[in-house]
Amino acid sequence: MVEDLKPYIFPILEDNSLSNKIWALQNYFPLPEYTPETLLKAIINRNENLIGKRAKIYALNAFSNLEKVGVSVDLVAQLFNTDRVLRQLSGHLIRQIDKEGYNSYRARLGDKLRVDLDRSLELWELIGESAVDRLEFFSELPYSKTHAAPLYWLYNSSTLLISNVDILTLGVFKSKKHYVLVEKGTMMLEVDGKPQKHFVPGDIFVVDGVSGNNKALKATEGTVIHYIDYNKFMSSLYNSDFLIDYIQ
Repeated sequence: MVEDLKPYIFPILEDNSLSNKIWALQNYFPLPEYTPETLLKAIINRNENLIGKRAKIYALNAFSNLEKVGVSVDLVAQLFNTDRVLRQLSGHLIRQIDKEGYNSYRARLGDKLRVDLDRSLELWELIGESAVDRLEFFSELPYSKTHAAPLYWLYNSSTLLISNVDILTLGVFKSKKHYVLVEKGTMMLEVDGKPQKHFVPGDIFVVDGVSGNNKALKATEGTVIHYIDYNKFMSSLYNSDFLIDYIQ
């Protein structure tokens, strides 16, 4: 072995702990030292091809736990991110720190992104949970066996807060078939006015888009549901390019 290579190779081959190996190699390959804030910034700014969506989501959410956090260019940049979840988290944080500044940044968004941001923040306030809360819920489901499934639901489902209503009478469910997932509250399927099936948090079922006088699907007070277009869900199962976005 070339003599000059030995200091680089030997620490890797030695029977030593990983931390000691890193310490030995730092003499030749120094690692940057991060504060909690600079570490979070490094994560949210990292190329999305080199880091998973979940890591960026949790890192951006963690800014709220810092003792002193200001509105940095890094946070503002995420407000203009095409990723709607990162945009929501950034918008919420900036608005908490500097509401006047937030309004200024928000005004620079395109109409479509601004409307989407407003709706997502309104839903956050209405339901009382963030994108991270929803991701945690999706991750805890017993049938969520892959890392892709929680992110798929987070990015592709719509959310409704409903109370004492038959969802089969709602426009979104009248004409299209959907997968529906209950997060809070309960729902009861009735046929000819008689209870047939009780759905509780964590249950997922198909609403076939066909309503009739003999069927009703009633939600109790404060029920939160997530739903995905059935055809979109089924077609995605055969679209590897689409699903790869949600694999960590």
